[in-house]
Amino acid sequence: MAGKTIKLFFVDGDPSGLRVADVMNWAGIALAVPRNHLPQFKSRKEAVRPGVYILLGDDPDAVGEVRGYIGETEALGQRLAQHARDSSKEWWTEAVVFTSKDGNLTKAHAKHLELALHTLASEAARVNLTNGAAPSGAALPESDLADMEGFLEYVRLTLPPLSGRAGQMLEPRSGTRTSGPEFTYLVLKAQARMRRSSEGYVVLRGSTAVRKLSDSLSKGYRAIREGLVRDGTLTLRESDDLMVFNSDAVFTSSSAAAGVVAGSSQSGPAGWRLPDGTSLGAVEAAELE
Repeated sequence: MAGKTIKLFFVDGDPSGLRVADVMNWAGIALAVPRNHLPQFKSRKEAVRPGVYILLGDDPDAVGEVRGYIGETEALGQRLAQHARDSSKEWWTEAVVFTSKDGNLTKAHAKHLELALHTLASEAARVNLTNGAAPSGAALPESDLADMEGFLEYVRLTLPPLSGRAGQMLEPRSGTRTSGPEFTYLVLKAQARMRRSSEGYVVLRGSTAVRKLSDSLSKGYRAIREGLVRDGTLTLRESDDLMVFNSDAVFTSSSAAAGVVAGSSQSGPAGWRLPDGTSLGAVEAAELE
C-alpha cells in the first residue's frame, strides 16, 4: 500500500473519548467507542449500520494482557448495547467498529470481515480472544471478495492509531519488520538474538532463555514471560534445560527483553551487544548524535 494520511477526529475534544478515523478515498470509516461513550455513539448514523467490531479490555485472568472479542452485526449501536448489558462481558472497556460511510456494507460483507479479523487475530495471538468458535463467514461474489480484501487493508491501517489497546493485534509477531544490526545477549548457557523495529525490540525465533527465574525479576517482566509461556512462544527445551523462543517476540524495552531472557533483572542497553562488543546503549546514543 502506498503512503496514506489518516484523519483522526476526537469527537468531543478528548483523546480518550469517542474517536473517528478516516482515510481519503476509503468508503469505510472506523470508530473507537469507550464503553462509557456508548450512548453518544448510539446517536450517530454509524450506529444503525451493519459492521464488524472488536471489544477490548484488560484480561482479568492474565495480568498485563488484553482480552478481546470479534463480532459482526446489522446494527452496531444495538449490538454494543447488548454486550454492555451482558454480565459475562463486564471486562470490555472499549469497542472499535468498522462500517461504511455510504451504507453499502452489508451483513454478508460484515460476516466475511469478522472471519478475516478473527483469523488474523488468532494467528497473531497478541490478544486473548473469548470467541467460543471461529465465525462462519459468508459466501461472496468474486468482485465483493476483492472489495473486502481492500477494506481489510484499511482496517489494518487504521486500527493501531485509533486504539492503543488494540495496537498490533492483527500483525503476527514473526512478521514484525525489523531494521538495523542484530544484537546478542549471553547469560549462562542462554544466547538470544535481537533486532529493533517500530514496535520496540524483537527477540528473534530460535533464541534461548534461562529456565530458572530469579527473585530480582520484576512482577511486570515476570508477567510478560508467563504470557509468552502461556501462548507457546517460549517453551522448555529439555535437551539443554533452556527455554526457546518458537517465534519472534516483541518487547517495549530492551531491559524487558533482557530480563525475560535472563530470568532476572538486567540492563538492556548494557547487555545487548553487537559482534564487536559495542553495547545497544552506545549504538543508540551515537544514532541520536
